[in-house]
Amino acid sequence: RGATYLRAWGMGRTVGEGTGRRKRGRETNGETMSNEVRSTNRGGGAVGDRWVGHGEAVGSEGIADLAGNTMATEPTPDQLIAELHRLGVRHLATTTPSPTYVPLTPLHLLTSLANCPDARVRSALVPLFLWRPDFAASVRNAAAATTGQARAMLMCGYSAAVAMEHGLAGALGQLRSANALPLHDFFDQDLGVTANASPVDRLQEVARRHAQLSGRDINWKGTYEHAVASALRAAEPAVEWSR
Repeated sequence: RGATYLRAWGMGRTVGEGTGRRKRGRETNGETMSNEVRSTNRGGGAVGDRWVGHGEAVGSEGIADLAGNTMATEPTPDQLIAELHRLGVRHLATTTPSPTYVPLTPLHLLTSLANCPDARVRSALVPLFLWRPDFAASVRNAAAATTGQARAMLMCGYSAAVAMEHGLAGALGQLRSANALPLHDFFDQDLGVTANASPVDRLQEVARRHAQLSGRDINWKGTYEHAVASALRAAEPAVEWSR
């Protein structure tokens, strides 16, 4: 079960109970505020191009659907949630019964999620990368196509998924396709993450870097863990059925 896998990895009761809360913190719209993390970059939170050492050139075209048609507007949070459901990440509820949407390309789904005004939707990037490692092929282009907090969310959210992947192998084996490849750590050098650190220490380092890059005093580690724990609980029927 989702809580069991997370506790076994060493995340403890905080995430196993699905609260996403930590001492002296409070959860706010999917992100956990905390006095524990103090940003050293409060000046505006911009993340410069220098943080994307592995980025590739990206065109300036608009949001595109899978048919290659350019969309006039950004997808709404409900439309993004509907697309996440289609991809197997089903822990978020929409505010409309059946939101209409056009499936997006991986690149534009990632950039739209990172730029979404709803924090719950932004944090769903972490379980998306874990459930669908094929989206890793587009993450560098997506990071290069975004700026500021959206870029920080993509780089750090992806790096958080990399740190969590090994400890969740039992659950992910039931959720991924049989030929899924492990996530490659594209941003370790860009984020300055310590080489050969344990997964738990690595996740904490990513969270601290996220606070610095975004300029936001948020418990990012709790945010990542809460998103994954919630997605695992929503996926439990599928996991159990496949056993």
